[in-house]
Amino acid sequence: MRFKGSHILTICTFLAMVMLILGCVSAAQEHVVKGDTYLEQKQWDNAIAEYNTGIGLDAKSAAAYTGRGLALCYKGEYDNAIADYTKAMELDPTIALAFSQRGDAYGLKGQYEQAITDYIRAVQLDPKMNIAELNKKFAVAYSNRGTAYYNKNEYDKAFADCIKAIELDPELVGSEINRKLADVYYNSGLDYYYKDAYDKAIADYVKAIELYTKYTDAYIGRGLAYIRNGEYNKAIDDCTDAIKLDYASAIAYNNRGLGYFGNREYDKAIVDCTKAMELDPQFVRAYYVRGGAYKSKGDYDKAIDDYTRAIQLDPKFDSAYSQRGGAYSYKGAYDKAIDDCTTAIAIDPKNVLPYAVRSIAYDKKGEKDKALSDWTKAKELGLK
Repeated sequence: MRFKGSHILTICTFLAMVMLILGCVSAAQEHVVKGDTYLEQKQWDNAIAEYNTGIGLDAKSAAAYTGRGLALCYKGEYDNAIADYTKAMELDPTIALAFSQRGDAYGLKGQYEQAITDYIRAVQLDPKMNIAELNKKFAVAYSNRGTAYYNKNEYDKAFADCIKAIELDPELVGSEINRKLADVYYNSGLDYYYKDAYDKAIADYVKAIELYTKYTDAYIGRGLAYIRNGEYNKAIDDCTDAIKLDYASAIAYNNRGLGYFGNREYDKAIVDCTKAMELDPQFVRAYYVRGGAYKSKGDYDKAIDDYTRAIQLDPKFDSAYSQRGGAYSYKGAYDKAIDDCTTAIAIDPKNVLPYAVRSIAYDKKGEKDKALSDWTKAKELGLK
């Protein structure tokens, strides 16, 4: 086949244009490489200059826009960086790095929804990209969005994001937002506990612990709620965890003792309460719980001693008077039992226990009318 002169000229012109374009692309890539080098050296302005030159030579260089976007981001020009990343995506919709880095820019602007969306797209485009590094970015984005929800008092949404952040980066378990949010659920658990809503209290303590696994008070609080629910083994486990976190926690030892008491493991209860007293000699409840363990073992003198010490530390402790009255009654000291119960009733007339104990003491003394009156009153107050 032979070509006419005009055809040969056209082909030569085309080839010349191709070579020119290829030359520009090659030159543009050289400037991109130089820009990348300046980026590594943290010379942002020099990097931007090289990327600008590269874009001037090849306006379709997605790599140049991506690189310039990163340099702009480092300079704090987040909107301009986002514009460059977006342009890179228009030129090459498969460029995962641009999505990942635009996600960073959105995150730095506080636009966490967009950041998370971009990170998800980056993973979809390149599942083999540095997952560990990307997970940390994901985690920060979720944590920061959780902070935003927290500041708006949207605690359930904040909780979901913070838990997601921990799943992606376990090191965030002790982050500031997690601690703050854990406090929210801990205090909510306390409120439910004092309202006798123990299941709800436990649910909130669970959330507090998930957010901050070293939250000693949350383990103690949940343990006490388990005790109120009669779930003594769970209470013992929680208090044991609390002791591991804080071996000097008198309340953790006392509450574990209370769990052992509920399980009728009285010797273990005595050991734990004694430890609580060693850690805090003024800890009223420890004497009270140990007194109950001694009384349940039939050691009434030691029980009376412990209840007496509890009363000395807290003269308004009506239940301690009632329990000491019960111990006196078991010893046959009915008058002392009646005196203690009468004192307890004066402190709190709505407490069922002293009426029931005093009723028994009166009955043992043969004072049937008084015994019946107290028993009736105890029933009215809810004795079962």
